[in-house]
Amino acid sequence: MQDTYNHERDGQPCVFVDEHGKSHNALVTRDWSIVSSGQPGAVNLVYVVDDASKTDSYGLQIDRRTSVPHQDSQSAPGMYWK
Repeated sequence: MQDTYNHERDGQPCVFVDEHGKSHNALVTRDWSIVSSGQPGAVNLVYVVDDASKTDSYGLQIDRRTSVPHQDSQSAPGMYWK
């Protein structure tokens, strides 16, 4: 049986905690949660980089992260979404 992905979080805000434990407001670009699991899965997301030296003609730059696990699935102190 093929897994069915739950894309209902696509376009929704979340909080991304980076490898340094810093929280960033983020936007889910793809939710990879499997419907049958009933648990939040990994997501792809984008967030605004808060480093003033990383600007361009559009303003602050953005950073993308892929396959970021949910906080409940991550034992490390960072690199998860919630």
